[in-house]
Amino acid sequence: MQVIGASNIIRSAAMVALRRAAMLLLGLCAVPTSLSAAPPPNHPIIGTWQLPLQDGKCIETSEFRSDGTLHVSSASSRNVTLFEIANDPAGEGHFILTVTLASSNGEPDCLGLVTPVGTHTSVYVQFLSRERFIMCVDSLHSRCFGPYQMVPQSSA
Repeated sequence: MQVIGASNIIRSAAMVALRRAAMLLLGLCAVPTSLSAAPPPNHPIIGTWQLPLQDGKCIETSEFRSDGTLHVSSASSRNVTLFEIANDPAGEGHFILTVTLASSNGEPDCLGLVTPVGTHTSVYVQFLSRERFIMCVDSLHSRCFGPYQMVPQSSA
């Protein structure tokens, strides 16, 4: 499995295409429609995750909510994605994340990209631990980006 670091993502045209698929994971305000059933509240994807990009100069923050919405901020981009996450039917140890961009402020993300509202795609999510995961465009995990790191919740 090859995990691509932030600097390699930016330099590679293929990785820009991969990141465009992942750019659906951006957020501003919830849209009360659903892609499918919401994930169980104890699903490991639920929570806030960060992905450093541009050698750490820009941080993408993704909040997967139990209502099936994903809110992401990346540079000046603020978008909301509807998502569903399913176990891999082939039992290969990853999840299949299907996302549809529901709303966008139209601003560029950390990579300078703006994803059109309505864009729909699926990626493979592989948890490395309860606190880290990668996203891949194929089930063999040959083209991946990450890792995303869980942001600890404050105990207020």
